[in-house]
Amino acid sequence: MGKRKRKQDMVAPIIFLIAIVMLAIAITGVCIDWISTTNTVGISNTTTSTLSDLFEANEKVEIENFSLMASFALITVAAGGLATILFGCSLIIRLKLIKLVALLLGVVAVLAAIVCIITSFTFCSTYSGSIIDGLIESKSSPAIGAWLTAIGGLLGGVCVALGAARK
Repeated sequence: MGKRKRKQDMVAPIIFLIAIVMLAIAITGVCIDWISTTNTVGISNTTTSTLSDLFEANEKVEIENFSLMASFALITVAAGGLATILFGCSLIIRLKLIKLVALLLGVVAVLAAIVCIITSFTFCSTYSGSIIDGLIESKSSPAIGAWLTAIGGLLGGVCVALGAARK
């Protein structure tokens, strides 16, 4: 009788590739427009700010709720990145400890992504308002960058957590 060949498990590498794509999306989100502000004084004018623009503005004047929002954005990307790297390493080095740490970091990335979008909405609501019964109005909302970071961190963390939880 011949030797039995083991089939290669292709699910884990596919999960790893999806996690890499989600990490790239989360990193892209940090680099592009984070907040969109519409100012209305008779005519509507929309401006956007990246996270780096907000960091520069925060250096000059302390912006309320900014440090919390920025911290969770960076935690989302860092935890997602570390989780993805460790999950990739666990595909080569078959240690349960590496998978466990990747699983925990994946969960941290998911939680940080959820808190990231919540703190972005909190930050935006702090700076939205109306003066003189709607004559002068400013409305801020999370732009595409905040959404991409949250979605990339969330889905990447879920992929890593599910991949690491497998056999």
